Amino acid sequence: MVNQLSKVAGKGTFSVWKTLTTYAMDSVCETTLGTQLNTQMEPELPFLRNFENCCRIDAKRIRQPWFYNNTVNKIFNNKNFNSYARSKEYIWKYMDKIILSKWEGFKKEKQAAESKQRNEKSWKTFLELLIESPVNYGNVELREETLVLVLAGTDTSAVGAAFTLIMLSKYPDVQEKVFEELQEIFGNSDRLATHEDLPRLKYLDAVIRETLRMYPPVPFITRKVEKDVTLPSGVTLTEGCNLLVSIWSIHRNPKYWGDDAELFRPERFLDTALTHPAAYMPFSSGPRSCLGYQYAMMSMKTALSTLLRRYRVLPSESMNETPKAQNDLEDANNNTSKSKLRVEFSIMMKHVNNFEIQLETRT
Repeated sequence: MVNQLSKVAGKGTFSVWKTLTTYAMDSVCETTLGTQLNTQMEPELPFLRNFENCCRIDAKRIRQPWFYNNTVNKIFNNKNFNSYARSKEYIWKYMDKIILSKWEGFKKEKQAAESKQRNEKSWKTFLELLIESPVNYGNVELREETLVLVLAGTDTSAVGAAFTLIMLSKYPDVQEKVFEELQEIFGNSDRLATHEDLPRLKYLDAVIRETLRMYPPVPFITRKVEKDVTLPSGVTLTEGCNLLVSIWSIHRNPKYWGDDAELFRPERFLDTALTHPAAYMPFSSGPRSCLGYQYAMMSMKTALSTLLRRYRVLPSESMNETPKAQNDLEDANNNTSKSKLRVEFSIMMKHVNNFEIQLETRT
């Protein structure tokens, strides 16, 4: 990914979205499925193209509740219905092919183990762990479980990393602190980040968390009330109701985040503990929270720590200047409106300008 970006470094404004989403797709497919898609080198691969098509149609349908009924959708939205069906069929067939291949590999490994010739590798993919588990998963269950991680893991990691780069471009003093931390851990080495390095990246972790607070990839979630619940306010939520929970609003509530809730201040994740366990929920909360939360954080920290050692991130040419002294509240308050990003909903929340930045090679 970092080598690919050398083609655009020092050449003005560009969108970093495609670079990050192909990196995330390659990463999650290799760790989840054990297959190398190589979409970074071939971004027009059918799998990625069909994945993006499904996301586009889903996002549009969510905003059109009159198409929620499948029969109505098929009759009156036939073009998108058929396009979605074709893309879904391609993705399912691709996944089934990989699963069949892994089943064959598992059988060969089992035979080799019985003859004491097994050559076991040091790690296993998520799919391999499912196949080898005591639970007898069928192909459909394996496809569903792995597909959830592939599709959800791609966009969440890419969106989170992209928003973080935007914020770092707007706050150069924060970016410099991140770089100083990277220098302390990696020095001038260009070695790859390891699992042991990631917990040491405490300030980068705070920057990512603060970015996810202000710009959560999933801005709202829905829940169904299974039994009557009386809130502290006295309002009773009745069984059978559907709720829309605004993560965006929770993350900007001054009651939990203080009077500077609208300001980008990573130090808040180093200075104080959360006043409520659900005040911060970029990956949802409770029993239906995101399964890939830790994976997404590891993916973002790995990508950003590598990228920021090689490049300095600058705002796009069209982006307004933001507060240079981000710890100066008075100065920052005068620039609050300038520091806000324009966003749009497309399954995940994304930047209207498609995450445009500039890169400068560090010397």
